[in-house]
Amino acid sequence: MRLLTAFAFALALAGCSSAQLLQRPPVARPAPMAVSARAVWIGTATLFDSLGSPERLRAGLERSAAAGFTDVVVELKPYGGDVAYPSRVSTRLTTSGGFTPDPDWDVAADAVRTGRELGLRVHLALNVFAEGDHARRSGPVYGLRRTWQTAVLTPDGTVQTSTRLAPSDRTTDVAYTNPVRPDVRNHALALVSEVAGRYRPDGLLLDRLRFEGRTADFSPETRAAFEQWLHVPVTNWPSDILARTGTTFTPGPLYPKWLEWRALSLRSFVEATRQLVRGISPTTALGVLAPADYAAAAEAGLNWGAVAYDPQADYPWATPMYREKSLAAFVDVLVPELPVALPEADTLLLRTVAERVQGATRVVPSLQIRAFPTADAFEAALRATLRTSGAVLVSDYGELARRPAYWAALARAFAVEPASAVR
Repeated sequence: MRLLTAFAFALALAGCSSAQLLQRPPVARPAPMAVSARAVWIGTATLFDSLGSPERLRAGLERSAAAGFTDVVVELKPYGGDVAYPSRVSTRLTTSGGFTPDPDWDVAADAVRTGRELGLRVHLALNVFAEGDHARRSGPVYGLRRTWQTAVLTPDGTVQTSTRLAPSDRTTDVAYTNPVRPDVRNHALALVSEVAGRYRPDGLLLDRLRFEGRTADFSPETRAAFEQWLHVPVTNWPSDILARTGTTFTPGPLYPKWLEWRALSLRSFVEATRQLVRGISPTTALGVLAPADYAAAAEAGLNWGAVAYDPQADYPWATPMYREKSLAAFVDVLVPELPVALPEADTLLLRTVAERVQGATRVVPSLQIRAFPTADAFEAALRATLRTSGAVLVSDYGELARRPAYWAALARAFAVEPASAVR
Protein backbone atom coordinates (compact mmCIF):
# COMPACT_ATOMS: atom_id res chain seq x y z
CA MET A 1 0.00 0.00 0.00
CA ARG A 2 2.81 2.43 0.87
CA LEU A 3 4.54 1.68 -2.40
CA LEU A 4 1.36 2.33 -4.37
CA THR A 5 0.78 5.60 -2.60
CA ALA A 6 4.36 6.65 -3.10
CA PHE A 7 4.04 5.80 -6.78
CA ALA A 8 0.93 7.92 -7.13
CA PHE A 9 2.36 10.88 -5.30
CA ALA A 10 5.72 10.70 -7.06
CA LEU A 11 4.00 10.89 -10.43
CA ALA A 12 2.03 13.93 -9.33
CA LEU A 13 5.10 15.75 -8.10
CA ALA A 14 7.67 14.79 -10.66
CA GLY A 15 5.55 14.48 -13.79
CA CYS A 16 7.19 11.18 -14.71
CA SER A 17 5.38 8.91 -17.11
CA SER A 18 4.22 5.53 -15.87
CA ALA A 19 6.38 3.89 -18.56
CA GLN A 20 9.47 5.33 -16.89
CA LEU A 21 8.58 3.90 -13.48
CA LEU A 22 6.81 0.65 -14.35
CA GLN A 23 8.29 -2.16 -16.36
CA ARG A 24 5.37 -4.55 -15.79
CA PRO A 25 3.58 -5.98 -18.84
CA PRO A 26 0.10 -4.55 -19.50
CA VAL A 27 -2.84 -6.34 -17.90
CA ALA A 28 -5.79 -7.23 -20.11
CA ARG A 29 -8.85 -5.13 -19.37
CA PRO A 30 -11.92 -6.74 -17.85
CA ALA A 31 -15.29 -6.36 -19.54
CA PRO A 32 -16.65 -2.97 -18.40
CA MET A 33 -20.33 -1.97 -18.48
CA ALA A 34 -20.39 -4.05 -21.62
CA VAL A 35 -22.15 -3.43 -24.93
CA SER A 36 -25.22 -1.23 -24.45
CA ALA A 37 -25.38 -0.90 -20.68
CA ARG A 38 -28.52 0.20 -18.93
CA ALA A 39 -27.37 0.90 -15.39
CA VAL A 40 -29.16 2.20 -12.31
CA TRP A 41 -27.50 3.93 -9.36
CA ILE A 42 -28.55 2.83 -5.87
CA GLY A 43 -27.47 5.53 -3.43
CA THR A 44 -26.56 4.83 0.17
CA ALA A 45 -29.70 6.58 1.42
CA THR A 46 -31.82 4.22 -0.70
CA LEU A 47 -29.93 1.22 0.68
CA PHE A 48 -30.92 2.25 4.20
CA ASP A 49 -34.46 3.30 3.31
CA SER A 50 -36.45 1.47 0.63
CA LEU A 51 -33.92 -1.38 0.21
CA GLY A 52 -32.83 -1.67 3.83
CA SER A 53 -33.17 -5.42 4.33
CA PRO A 54 -32.14 -8.56 2.41
CA GLU A 55 -35.73 -9.08 1.28
CA ARG A 56 -36.26 -5.52 0.09
CA LEU A 57 -32.86 -5.44 -1.61
CA ARG A 58 -33.67 -8.60 -3.55
CA ALA A 59 -37.05 -7.18 -4.52
CA GLY A 60 -35.41 -3.98 -5.76
CA LEU A 61 -32.81 -5.86 -7.77
CA GLU A 62 -35.50 -8.14 -9.23
CA ARG A 63 -37.51 -5.08 -10.24
CA SER A 64 -34.43 -3.53 -11.84
CA ALA A 65 -33.64 -6.65 -13.84
CA ALA A 66 -37.27 -7.01 -14.96
CA ALA A 67 -37.29 -3.37 -16.14
CA GLY A 68 -34.37 -4.06 -18.47
CA PHE A 69 -31.42 -2.80 -16.46
CA THR A 70 -28.23 -4.76 -17.10
CA ASP A 71 -26.07 -3.16 -14.41
CA VAL A 72 -26.54 -1.77 -10.90
CA VAL A 73 -24.20 0.62 -9.12
CA VAL A 74 -24.33 0.40 -5.32
CA GLU A 75 -22.91 3.38 -3.45
CA LEU A 76 -20.90 2.09 -0.48
CA LYS A 77 -19.22 5.32 0.57
CA PRO A 78 -21.32 8.47 0.32
CA TYR A 79 -19.75 11.91 0.55
CA GLY A 80 -20.36 12.05 4.29
CA GLY A 81 -17.26 9.91 4.80
CA ASP A 82 -18.55 6.79 6.58
CA VAL A 83 -19.16 3.55 4.68
CA ALA A 84 -22.19 1.28 4.33
CA TYR A 85 -20.36 -1.99 4.92
CA PRO A 86 -18.29 -3.53 7.77
CA SER A 87 -14.87 -1.93 7.27
CA ARG A 88 -11.48 -2.08 8.93
CA VAL A 89 -10.47 1.13 7.18
CA SER A 90 -13.33 3.55 7.83
CA THR A 91 -16.19 4.04 10.28
CA ARG A 92 -19.33 2.13 9.40
CA LEU A 93 -22.48 4.13 8.74
CA THR A 94 -25.19 2.55 10.86
CA THR A 95 -28.12 4.95 10.39
CA SER A 96 -29.22 7.18 7.51
CA GLY A 97 -32.40 9.25 7.41
CA GLY A 98 -33.65 7.52 10.54
CA PHE A 99 -33.28 4.02 9.10
CA THR A 100 -31.01 1.44 10.76
CA PRO A 101 -30.50 -1.89 8.95
CA ASP A 102 -29.49 -5.06 10.76
CA PRO A 103 -25.86 -4.55 11.84
CA ASP A 104 -25.05 -8.17 10.95
CA TRP A 105 -26.16 -7.66 7.35
CA ASP A 106 -23.36 -7.02 4.83
CA VAL A 107 -25.26 -5.12 2.14
CA ALA A 108 -22.33 -5.12 -0.29
CA ALA A 109 -21.86 -8.89 -0.21
CA ASP A 110 -25.61 -9.41 -0.54
CA ALA A 111 -25.88 -6.98 -3.46
CA VAL A 112 -23.06 -8.64 -5.40
CA ARG A 113 -24.35 -12.15 -4.76
CA THR A 114 -28.02 -11.42 -5.43
CA GLY A 115 -27.35 -9.22 -8.43
CA ARG A 116 -25.31 -11.93 -10.11
CA GLU A 117 -28.01 -14.50 -9.39
CA LEU A 118 -30.38 -12.25 -11.31
CA GLY A 119 -27.98 -11.75 -14.23
CA LEU A 120 -27.01 -8.19 -13.28
CA ARG A 121 -23.50 -6.81 -13.33
CA VAL A 122 -22.83 -5.20 -9.94
CA HIS A 123 -20.57 -2.18 -9.53
CA LEU A 124 -19.62 -0.66 -6.18
CA ALA A 125 -19.09 3.09 -5.84
CA LEU A 126 -16.88 5.12 -3.51
CA ASN A 127 -16.78 8.90 -3.01
CA VAL A 128 -13.01 8.92 -2.80
CA PHE A 129 -12.12 12.53 -1.96
CA ALA A 130 -15.13 13.54 0.13
CA GLU A 131 -15.15 13.13 3.90
CA GLY A 132 -17.98 15.15 5.36
CA ASP A 133 -21.23 17.08 5.11
CA HIS A 134 -21.05 20.84 5.66
CA ALA A 135 -24.81 21.21 6.06
CA ARG A 136 -24.78 18.82 9.01
CA ARG A 137 -21.27 19.77 10.12
CA SER A 138 -20.47 16.08 10.31
CA GLY A 139 -17.95 13.60 9.00
CA PRO A 140 -14.25 12.90 9.43
CA VAL A 141 -13.10 16.42 8.42
CA TYR A 142 -15.15 17.76 11.32
CA GLY A 143 -13.44 15.30 13.63
CA LEU A 144 -10.10 13.55 13.71
CA ARG A 145 -9.26 14.27 10.07
CA ARG A 146 -9.54 18.04 10.04
CA THR A 147 -6.11 18.31 8.42
CA TRP A 148 -7.47 16.49 5.35
CA GLN A 149 -9.97 19.18 4.38
CA THR A 150 -9.41 21.31 1.32
CA ALA A 151 -8.28 24.95 1.50
CA VAL A 152 -10.42 27.25 -0.61
CA LEU A 153 -9.75 30.66 -2.16
CA THR A 154 -12.61 32.77 -0.79
CA PRO A 155 -14.50 35.61 -2.50
CA ASP A 156 -12.42 38.19 -0.62
CA GLY A 157 -9.19 36.66 -1.94
CA THR A 158 -8.06 34.94 1.27
CA VAL A 159 -7.52 31.21 1.76
CA GLN A 160 -9.67 29.34 4.29
CA THR A 161 -10.17 25.68 5.12
CA SER A 162 -13.60 24.56 3.98
CA THR A 163 -15.05 23.93 7.45
CA ARG A 164 -14.35 27.56 8.39
CA LEU A 165 -16.15 29.04 5.41
CA ALA A 166 -19.36 30.93 5.93
CA PRO A 167 -22.31 29.03 4.40
CA SER A 168 -22.78 31.89 1.92
CA ASP A 169 -19.25 31.41 0.64
CA ARG A 170 -19.63 27.67 -0.01
CA THR A 171 -20.49 26.29 -3.42
CA THR A 172 -21.34 22.80 -2.12
CA ASP A 173 -22.30 20.92 1.03
CA VAL A 174 -19.76 18.24 0.17
CA ALA A 175 -16.72 18.45 2.44
CA TYR A 176 -13.90 17.67 0.03
CA THR A 177 -10.44 16.59 1.05
CA ASN A 178 -7.16 17.69 -0.48
CA PRO A 179 -6.27 14.96 -3.01
CA VAL A 180 -2.64 16.07 -3.08
CA ARG A 181 -2.00 14.87 0.49
CA PRO A 182 -0.38 11.41 0.71
CA ASP A 183 -2.48 10.46 3.76
CA VAL A 184 -5.69 11.27 1.89
CA ARG A 185 -4.59 9.15 -1.04
CA ASN A 186 -3.44 6.35 1.24
CA HIS A 187 -6.87 6.21 2.89
CA ALA A 188 -8.66 6.15 -0.47
CA LEU A 189 -6.43 3.38 -1.78
CA ALA A 190 -6.98 1.37 1.40
CA LEU A 191 -10.75 1.55 0.84
CA VAL A 192 -10.32 0.52 -2.80
CA SER A 193 -8.17 -2.42 -1.73
CA GLU A 194 -10.67 -3.52 0.90
CA VAL A 195 -13.71 -3.33 -1.38
CA ALA A 196 -12.04 -4.92 -4.41
CA GLY A 197 -10.51 -7.71 -2.36
CA ARG A 198 -13.51 -8.55 -0.22
CA TYR A 199 -16.34 -8.32 -2.76
CA ARG A 200 -14.70 -8.81 -6.19
CA PRO A 201 -17.40 -6.72 -7.88
CA ASP A 202 -17.90 -6.51 -11.63
CA GLY A 203 -16.91 -2.87 -11.43
CA LEU A 204 -15.60 -0.22 -9.08
CA LEU A 205 -16.70 3.38 -9.70
CA LEU A 206 -14.79 6.35 -8.29
CA ASP A 207 -17.08 9.27 -7.53
CA ARG A 208 -15.91 12.74 -6.46
CA LEU A 209 -12.43 11.97 -7.74
CA ARG A 210 -11.69 15.67 -7.98
CA PHE A 211 -10.62 18.92 -6.43
CA GLU A 212 -13.57 20.86 -5.02
CA GLY A 213 -13.36 23.36 -7.88
CA ARG A 214 -11.16 25.94 -9.55
CA THR A 215 -10.68 27.73 -6.19
CA ALA A 216 -9.21 24.66 -4.46
CA ASP A 217 -6.78 23.54 -3.21
CA PHE A 218 -4.58 26.42 -2.02
CA SER A 219 -3.09 24.85 1.11
CA PRO A 220 0.64 25.10 1.95
CA GLU A 221 1.02 21.39 1.08
CA THR A 222 -0.44 21.92 -2.37
CA ARG A 223 1.70 24.99 -2.97
CA ALA A 224 4.85 23.05 -2.07
CA ALA A 225 3.91 20.15 -4.35
CA PHE A 226 3.08 22.48 -7.25
CA GLU A 227 6.34 24.42 -6.85
CA GLN A 228 8.32 21.17 -6.75
CA TRP A 229 6.74 20.07 -10.03
CA LEU A 230 7.16 23.55 -11.53
CA HIS A 231 10.82 23.72 -10.39
CA VAL A 232 10.43 27.37 -9.43
CA PRO A 233 8.75 29.13 -6.51
CA VAL A 234 5.45 30.87 -7.05
CA THR A 235 6.21 34.51 -6.34
CA ASN A 236 2.66 35.72 -5.83
CA TRP A 237 0.49 33.08 -4.19
CA PRO A 238 -2.31 32.62 -5.04
CA SER A 239 -2.73 35.56 -7.46
CA ASP A 240 -0.26 34.09 -9.99
CA ILE A 241 -2.87 31.34 -10.37
CA LEU A 242 -6.17 33.10 -9.65
CA ALA A 243 -6.36 36.83 -8.98
CA ARG A 244 -9.29 38.63 -7.43
CA THR A 245 -10.77 41.13 -9.91
CA GLY A 246 -13.89 42.88 -8.68
CA THR A 247 -16.41 40.17 -7.91
CA THR A 248 -14.70 37.44 -9.95
CA PHE A 249 -11.40 35.59 -10.23
CA THR A 250 -9.14 36.15 -13.23
CA PRO A 251 -6.64 33.46 -14.28
CA GLY A 252 -3.08 34.47 -13.54
CA PRO A 253 0.06 33.66 -15.57
CA LEU A 254 0.47 30.22 -13.94
CA TYR A 255 -3.15 29.15 -14.29
CA PRO A 256 -2.57 26.95 -17.40
CA LYS A 257 0.30 25.11 -15.70
CA TRP A 258 -1.81 24.83 -12.57
CA LEU A 259 -4.56 23.03 -14.50
CA GLU A 260 -2.02 20.75 -16.14
CA TRP A 261 -0.45 19.82 -12.81
CA ARG A 262 -3.79 19.16 -11.13
CA ALA A 263 -4.81 16.87 -14.00
CA LEU A 264 -1.53 15.00 -13.61
CA SER A 265 -2.07 14.70 -9.89
CA LEU A 266 -5.46 13.03 -10.26
CA ARG A 267 -4.34 10.90 -13.19
CA SER A 268 -1.49 9.52 -11.10
CA PHE A 269 -3.99 8.49 -8.45
CA VAL A 270 -6.10 6.73 -11.09
CA GLU A 271 -2.99 4.93 -12.36
CA ALA A 272 -2.20 3.68 -8.86
CA THR A 273 -5.82 2.65 -8.33
CA ARG A 274 -5.95 0.76 -11.60
CA GLN A 275 -2.76 -1.11 -10.82
CA LEU A 276 -4.05 -1.95 -7.34
CA VAL A 277 -7.43 -3.22 -8.58
CA ARG A 278 -5.86 -5.27 -11.37
CA GLY A 279 -3.58 -6.96 -8.86
CA ILE A 280 -6.40 -7.82 -6.45
CA SER A 281 -9.37 -8.52 -8.73
CA PRO A 282 -8.33 -8.61 -12.40
CA THR A 283 -11.91 -8.95 -13.67
CA THR A 284 -13.14 -5.83 -11.84
CA ALA A 285 -13.60 -2.89 -14.21
CA LEU A 286 -12.53 0.56 -13.03
CA GLY A 287 -14.70 3.58 -13.74
CA VAL A 288 -14.70 7.30 -13.01
CA LEU A 289 -17.55 9.81 -12.78
CA ALA A 290 -16.73 13.28 -14.10
CA PRO A 291 -18.44 16.43 -15.36
CA ALA A 292 -19.54 15.98 -18.97
CA ASP A 293 -18.34 19.47 -19.84
CA TYR A 294 -14.61 19.32 -20.65
CA ALA A 295 -13.82 22.76 -19.20
CA ALA A 296 -15.80 22.07 -16.01
CA ALA A 297 -13.90 18.80 -15.62
CA ALA A 298 -10.60 20.66 -16.05
CA GLU A 299 -11.57 23.06 -13.25
CA ALA A 300 -12.08 20.01 -11.03
CA GLY A 301 -8.66 18.62 -12.03
CA LEU A 302 -9.88 15.98 -14.47
CA ASN A 303 -8.82 15.41 -18.06
CA TRP A 304 -10.99 12.63 -19.46
CA GLY A 305 -10.22 13.33 -23.12
CA ALA A 306 -8.05 10.95 -25.10
CA VAL A 307 -4.38 11.79 -25.49
CA ALA A 308 -5.10 12.06 -29.22
CA TYR A 309 -7.49 14.96 -28.59
CA ASP A 310 -5.63 18.28 -28.49
CA PRO A 311 -7.67 20.87 -26.55
CA GLN A 312 -5.46 23.83 -27.47
CA ALA A 313 -7.67 24.77 -30.41
CA ASP A 314 -10.74 24.87 -28.17
CA TYR A 315 -9.46 26.23 -24.87
CA PRO A 316 -6.95 29.06 -24.35
CA TRP A 317 -5.83 27.65 -21.00
CA ALA A 318 -4.70 24.30 -22.46
CA THR A 319 -0.93 23.86 -22.47
CA PRO A 320 0.85 21.81 -25.14
CA MET A 321 1.27 19.00 -22.59
CA TYR A 322 -2.21 19.11 -21.05
CA ARG A 323 -3.51 16.34 -23.27
CA GLU A 324 -0.72 14.05 -22.03
CA LYS A 325 -2.29 14.20 -18.56
CA SER A 326 -5.37 12.27 -19.70
CA LEU A 327 -6.77 9.52 -17.48
CA ALA A 328 -8.91 7.92 -20.23
CA ALA A 329 -6.48 5.11 -20.98
CA PHE A 330 -6.39 4.05 -17.32
CA VAL A 331 -10.13 3.49 -16.81
CA ASP A 332 -12.56 1.02 -18.34
CA VAL A 333 -15.61 3.24 -17.98
CA LEU A 334 -16.10 7.01 -18.07
CA VAL A 335 -19.41 8.23 -16.64
CA PRO A 336 -19.93 11.82 -17.85
CA GLU A 337 -22.47 13.48 -15.57
CA LEU A 338 -24.93 15.66 -17.42
CA PRO A 339 -25.86 18.91 -15.63
CA VAL A 340 -28.64 18.31 -13.11
CA ALA A 341 -30.61 21.30 -14.42
CA LEU A 342 -30.57 20.05 -18.01
CA PRO A 343 -34.21 19.69 -19.10
CA GLU A 344 -33.39 17.12 -21.76
CA ALA A 345 -30.40 15.11 -22.88
CA ASP A 346 -27.89 17.41 -24.54
CA THR A 347 -27.01 15.25 -27.51
CA LEU A 348 -24.49 17.81 -28.73
CA LEU A 349 -22.68 17.58 -25.40
CA LEU A 350 -22.75 13.78 -25.54
CA ARG A 351 -21.40 13.77 -29.09
CA THR A 352 -18.66 16.15 -28.02
CA VAL A 353 -17.70 13.76 -25.20
CA ALA A 354 -17.50 10.87 -27.66
CA GLU A 355 -15.42 12.90 -30.11
CA ARG A 356 -12.92 13.84 -27.39
CA VAL A 357 -12.70 10.40 -25.80
CA GLN A 358 -12.10 8.89 -29.27
CA GLY A 359 -12.76 5.35 -28.11
CA ALA A 360 -10.05 5.42 -25.43
CA THR A 361 -12.58 4.12 -22.90
CA ARG A 362 -16.26 3.15 -22.63
CA VAL A 363 -18.69 6.07 -22.17
CA VAL A 364 -21.83 5.59 -20.05
CA PRO A 365 -23.58 8.96 -19.50
CA SER A 366 -25.41 9.64 -16.26
CA LEU A 367 -28.95 11.07 -16.12
CA GLN A 368 -30.38 12.53 -12.91
CA ILE A 369 -34.09 11.74 -12.61
CA ARG A 370 -34.74 14.83 -10.49
CA ALA A 371 -33.69 16.99 -13.45
CA PHE A 372 -36.89 16.09 -15.31
CA PRO A 373 -40.20 17.58 -14.18
CA THR A 374 -42.32 15.05 -16.10
CA ALA A 375 -42.11 11.42 -17.13
CA ASP A 376 -42.38 12.44 -20.79
CA ALA A 377 -39.34 14.71 -20.46
CA PHE A 378 -37.42 11.90 -18.77
CA GLU A 379 -38.38 9.44 -21.52
CA ALA A 380 -37.30 11.83 -24.27
CA ALA A 381 -33.94 12.42 -22.57
CA LEU A 382 -33.40 8.73 -21.94
CA ARG A 383 -34.14 7.82 -25.55
CA ALA A 384 -31.87 10.58 -26.84
CA THR A 385 -29.05 9.43 -24.56
CA LEU A 386 -29.38 5.82 -25.66
CA ARG A 387 -29.45 6.80 -29.35
CA THR A 388 -26.40 9.01 -28.95
CA SER A 389 -24.24 6.99 -26.57
CA GLY A 390 -25.71 3.48 -26.63
CA ALA A 391 -25.68 3.36 -22.81
CA VAL A 392 -26.96 5.17 -19.74
CA LEU A 393 -26.66 5.30 -15.95
CA VAL A 394 -29.95 6.37 -14.34
CA SER A 395 -29.66 8.02 -10.94
CA ASP A 396 -31.13 7.00 -8.72
CA TYR A 397 -33.26 3.98 -7.85
CA GLY A 398 -34.91 5.74 -4.93
CA GLU A 399 -36.16 8.57 -7.14
CA LEU A 400 -37.34 6.08 -9.73
CA ALA A 401 -39.16 3.92 -7.18
CA ARG A 402 -41.17 6.91 -5.94
CA ARG A 403 -42.41 7.78 -9.44
CA PRO A 404 -44.46 5.01 -11.10
CA ALA A 405 -44.91 7.04 -14.28
CA TYR A 406 -41.12 7.19 -14.67
CA TRP A 407 -40.87 3.39 -14.49
CA ALA A 408 -43.33 3.20 -17.38
CA ALA A 409 -41.37 5.82 -19.30
CA LEU A 410 -38.17 3.87 -18.74
CA ALA A 411 -39.77 0.65 -20.04
CA ARG A 412 -40.95 2.43 -23.19
CA ALA A 413 -37.51 3.95 -23.81
CA PHE A 414 -35.74 0.62 -23.33
CA ALA A 415 -38.19 -1.04 -25.73
CA VAL A 416 -37.77 1.60 -28.43
CA GLU A 417 -33.97 1.81 -28.07
CA PRO A 418 -32.91 -1.87 -27.88
CA ALA A 419 -29.46 -2.92 -26.80
CA SER A 420 -26.86 -2.53 -29.52
CA ALA A 421 -23.14 -2.92 -29.96
CA VAL A 422 -20.72 -0.41 -28.52
CA ARG A 423 -20.42 2.55 -30.83
